[in-house]
Amino acid sequence: MSGGEVEAIVVTRYRCAYCRRSWSKRPRTAEHAAKCWLNPDARSCGTCTNYHPGYDGGWDEPGAPSLCSEGLPVWITPDGYTDLRVHPRGCPSWSPAPLPPSEEE
Repeated sequence: MSGGEVEAIVVTRYRCAYCRRSWSKRPRTAEHAAKCWLNPDARSCGTCTNYHPGYDGGWDEPGAPSLCSEGLPVWITPDGYTDLRVHPRGCPSWSPAPLPPSEEE
């Protein structure tokens, strides 16, 4: 090849059906999807009606932490932010939250 020529390549990626993250290996994607916080089968805070996300404050507002209406712990990182990727899975008080409208509607 001389300088300036380009070659097209095809790359296969595998995407989680719940959060849309992707990986190059199918087994790694399947491992993630099984515990994805948006997978209702994982019974995590992200798909629970008891979960109430917090919000960051502004210059005149202190904000609010994420809460569980059942009083169960919601994972907070050391810097004070909620990290849904490590929320508890298999919660005994989990109740399915309504599904968001699909993009096709």
